[in-house]
Amino acid sequence: MTVKKLLGNQPSQVSRNRDLGTLAFQNSDGAFVENLGGYLDGRIGINGLTRPDIRPSFICDFVGTKKLNGKMRFERYSRAMYYDGSPPVMAENNFLWYSQDFNYMQGTNNNENKEGHWRWGRNGLNDFGSGSVADATTAPDGTTTADLITENTANTYHQIWQLGYGHTDYWPYLTESIYCFSVYVKSYSADRFVKILIASDYIRFVYIVVNPANGAIVQPYNQSYSFDYNTVVLNGGVTSVGSGWYRVWIAMQGHWENVTIDLLNNTTGSGPVSWSTADYYGRHRYTGNGTSGVYLWGAQMEMGVTTPRAYNYTFDQKVLNWQPILKTADPHQHRIDHNPITMECKGLLMEREVTNNLRESQAFHKTPWTKTNCSIVEPYTGRLLISGTTMNPDGSFSHNYLQEDSTASAAHGISQTVSSGVNDGYSQVLSVYAKAKERTFIRLSTVCTRQTCNVWFDLVNGKVGTETVTVSSTTYNNQQLRYRTEIIPVGNGWYRCSLLFFNSGGTSITVSINLATGDNISTYTGGSAAGVYIWGAQCEQMGNGNYNYEAPLASSYIPTSYRRQARSQEYCYIRGLDTPERGNWLNQQEGTLLIEASNFNDYYGDMLCLSNTRADTMLYDGGTYFRFRKYANDYELNVGGQEHYWDGRALTSAPGSIYSNHPDLRYANFNKIFKAGFSFKTNDVSFTVNGEQPTNIKKWESKVRFNFISIGSLYKWETLCGNGYIRKFIYYSKKITDNELAALTSVDYRD
Repeated sequence: MTVKKLLGNQPSQVSRNRDLGTLAFQNSDGAFVENLGGYLDGRIGINGLTRPDIRPSFICDFVGTKKLNGKMRFERYSRAMYYDGSPPVMAENNFLWYSQDFNYMQGTNNNENKEGHWRWGRNGLNDFGSGSVADATTAPDGTTTADLITENTANTYHQIWQLGYGHTDYWPYLTESIYCFSVYVKSYSADRFVKILIASDYIRFVYIVVNPANGAIVQPYNQSYSFDYNTVVLNGGVTSVGSGWYRVWIAMQGHWENVTIDLLNNTTGSGPVSWSTADYYGRHRYTGNGTSGVYLWGAQMEMGVTTPRAYNYTFDQKVLNWQPILKTADPHQHRIDHNPITMECKGLLMEREVTNNLRESQAFHKTPWTKTNCSIVEPYTGRLLISGTTMNPDGSFSHNYLQEDSTASAAHGISQTVSSGVNDGYSQVLSVYAKAKERTFIRLSTVCTRQTCNVWFDLVNGKVGTETVTVSSTTYNNQQLRYRTEIIPVGNGWYRCSLLFFNSGGTSITVSINLATGDNISTYTGGSAAGVYIWGAQCEQMGNGNYNYEAPLASSYIPTSYRRQARSQEYCYIRGLDTPERGNWLNQQEGTLLIEASNFNDYYGDMLCLSNTRADTMLYDGGTYFRFRKYANDYELNVGGQEHYWDGRALTSAPGSIYSNHPDLRYANFNKIFKAGFSFKTNDVSFTVNGEQPTNIKKWESKVRFNFISIGSLYKWETLCGNGYIRKFIYYSKKITDNELAALTSVDYRD
């Protein structure tokens, strides 16, 4: 064997010999730039089966290249959501230590001082215990945790600060990031202003000056005269949170060295707050009276925002939460989906048309939702401004806190009745994203004519709890009344909880999302301000009573407002295979097509079709075609030829269908990767899945030319399509042997 030099040097050119049977390289468009050929060890597949020694004429590795081949087209007429593999973003964060324990200062409490933890420094202030007081008054969250800092009698500047040097992950001068510093202040003596400041270097800083007696901005957010290092003020402001407390903030772009809270003398009315009265470092000196001061609570330094988000308490550790973000694909934009936790690429996501039948799927405070012994609290108002809200799975902030009231021995939750788009005798899936807060369990409930389901979900351990089903009859129209549950982590404590149930005997169902104090608890006496976070509720119709229960449940999330919203069918295809502009690259006399997929969950799930015409008419025009699909709980290769259409006749007839009646494939776990392939030439058609010995049809002949391949669905055939991931599509321009076909479709889960 002669090893040739690889043509090209792009990072996307990666070895694919294990998958293709030859040592070859693929660029980002899926075209092969070099084939080394030869009989290699890579030709020996699983169970000793031999892979072909020719290279494919066409390959699209959606997992490897994360893009479509240039010959492919993709259609979807609506937006759709997915995880695109981007790194997680910073969610809740507070880079300051001891965020409300200002008595933990440098030079005091040395026994508590830990390496790398920067405490509050001070100058011109009274010590705690001799003027300044820890836990002096009621804080904005109702606890007695707010500190009083008072000035001493020195002629100096009177301030408290925390350095940023200890934040080695962002120091020194790594990026020109956006930072927002905020703190809660309350007046103690009417003769003092408060200035909060972010310094990026000695004379490079941004600041805002506020009167804590009334929250008035004495000096709007501003910055020092030096613009070195691109330190730029972005925003600043004051928000009243009640009981005389104000949240003051300043935001900047640059790097930060320290944050500072200054007391300023305003006995002259305006106070020495102008730049001309400050020293080189922006500090204002005056002689303190030994008693004046201010109440402080809840300091926070956030990254990536220009207005403060919910406050996060810290002591001897920072808060630094990261969260994958659910992205939105525009119409006709394909989705290469990823696992949000592991970032593993799943492949090309293909889904049929489905409708979210719930209205206001994110605005739980609005009318379609009925609140029972609970409320939906708006973020940034009232208590949640203090105790925290959280980032939604899509990176937004909204009405996502479901809070119980104090009603005794009652259920606490929200519900909505669905009467549009609900058909009798079909499976439905209720799903919602949920995250634990004071409560760590939720209960999903569905009520239809003959079946009531209640399922508890553990939002701390990510497990399904008790499942209870009450039915008036175990069957309906000879179909078993089934249900199934699922909980999937999506990052930062969020889980998507799903319940599949069978709608029997009616066209209206009621679904509810309930709080629970533990597993299998439906009613209880509500506590004080306890709840969970919820977002993105969905109720979708999936299939009939023979639905495959080994597959994933909820499809990708569809946001709704005042009306139901649909996600349209998706199509991925190649057409014009026999035209000069396409290069006539398809061999019309023989060939082999392979597909690798996973997570196909529909009752009739088409994955691959080769035909002579548009797939929306091929079943009626006597066309020639091959159509591979998941059929009920099995697979089949549906074959048309000799100008006949498929009519489901037995294998002895032509045309007909080849069924994969292998016991280990029936009721398979479709979450795992599977591979299927078929090869053809006149009177010799072979088909197999997962390396089983191929099944054959010996009577077949093509009367017309192939010119269309669809992947993941039948083009424009909306009711016959797949739901799942296409990982790879490969085409050989010759019919390979049955042994080679079995080798190429063998699944090795060590890959």
